[in-house]
Amino acid sequence: MPLADNGGFDVLAEIPTGTMLSVLQTFRFTFGPIPFRSTRMTGTALVATTINAVTLTAPNRLVLDLDIAGSQIVVNTVTVFGPQMNVAAWMALITPRGTIQVDAPLAMTPANALAVTFTPSGSDPVVTVNLDENSVLATPLATMLLAQAIMADPMNGALYQQARAALLAEFRTAVEDQFHSFLANLPNTQPQLGSLVLAPAPTLPSSTSGAANLIASSSFKILPGSIKLCYATRTGSGGSITPIGSNLVRSTATGLPVDGMAIVLSNAFVLRDIIRDGFTVPPPSGLGIPLGAFQSTHPLMLLGPLVTTVPGGPIPAIVSLTYNSIFGGIDGTNIRLLINLTANGASGAFSISASIDAAFSVMAGPGTPPSIVVGLAGTSTVRTDLSIAPWVYLAVGILPFVGPPLATILAAADLFAGSLANGPIAAAIAGLAGGLGGTFIFPPGGGLPALTIRPLVSLGQSNAITRTFMVTVPGLPMPLPFVDPFKDNDVMITLI
Repeated sequence: MPLADNGGFDVLAEIPTGTMLSVLQTFRFTFGPIPFRSTRMTGTALVATTINAVTLTAPNRLVLDLDIAGSQIVVNTVTVFGPQMNVAAWMALITPRGTIQVDAPLAMTPANALAVTFTPSGSDPVVTVNLDENSVLATPLATMLLAQAIMADPMNGALYQQARAALLAEFRTAVEDQFHSFLANLPNTQPQLGSLVLAPAPTLPSSTSGAANLIASSSFKILPGSIKLCYATRTGSGGSITPIGSNLVRSTATGLPVDGMAIVLSNAFVLRDIIRDGFTVPPPSGLGIPLGAFQSTHPLMLLGPLVTTVPGGPIPAIVSLTYNSIFGGIDGTNIRLLINLTANGASGAFSISASIDAAFSVMAGPGTPPSIVVGLAGTSTVRTDLSIAPWVYLAVGILPFVGPPLATILAAADLFAGSLANGPIAAAIAGLAGGLGGTFIFPPGGGLPALTIRPLVSLGQSNAITRTFMVTVPGLPMPLPFVDPFKDNDVMITLI
């Protein structure tokens, strides 16, 4: 597999910090006013913040830089020159400026959502308040408190510096304590208090069979300037984040992403969970092939014979249909289906061998929200070969009432070929990749900027490998190695 793209996971989304900033800026980190008390002061603090920047630090840290412009501290009482005294209204208001940096751990929740945890645990989250000192020291209240230190010993400059540092620490602590209290009590719906969901689990495309592709497990990896969210489906086994790299277009000057997001649908997910699953749709709208008929070691491979009925209803003189082989792959340009089958005539009078080569294109849909359009790339290539038993020709001249007439056989061959080209069988094949089409909002939730899909959707990657796997061949005692004719290409969607 192209492990640098998917790491063995089925569906992935890479989100740059710029897109994550847009999502986070929808959250309000403003609270108060809340009472505070320090060694010399009491009052209330209202901390208003704006998220200015987001930084991701491997392996699992989210760092928010918040501007506190708009915050207010109202000092009600202060201890100065001995007794506690009320603060006059004209000097009670402090409007601090500066920043708060919050460094907190990221994790995937049991519901497969990406969340940042602000619940106090050990030293987490790390909250650092950087005050603009002038915004505090230039206020009348600060001037009065510092004058107290000067009056006690005007010649002792060190005493003044100590008083200055202590005063700044009191205001810094007031802001920090209030912010800690707010983070620990964030409104949320997660089991743990103070957990903020950044990316809910996505809804994955379902196959035309209606089987929902539920997420079985998830993980994430932080890359330079981005995070990759990784999901394994109901039939997938997951993988390892270790080999995963970036799929975003990046600036040659800074190395930072210039795309809004990238989505990877793995080769296995497309072939196994979308197309192979679609084969199970019963006739007349589908081919009705049971999942158990497919090889377990390949996402989309069947080695027959598998005898079944003719989709779309019986064709005169044809009693059954045999699937000899079905094979799927992504050839670098399209999704390909190679189907070999045989129509069996009554009494063994004839058989019609057929091969179908169907190619599906995956293209970007217009506008926003982002969407992809999947459909047949041109007309499927169909080849048929009619084989008539020798005794049929003999019966035509000698025993005209034995077996089907030759005209009936030729008519059946025409009907069958028509079904392969533009009849019920062709229609069922055309709908197999339908689950891939549609709109992508990934991850779901508010705050995402308007994104569109960058043409072209990639169906070929330079790091895709050629897969060798073991197949069970009917009649042979042991599996045999088989080299996949198609490279293990993924479907990669880049959003801008």
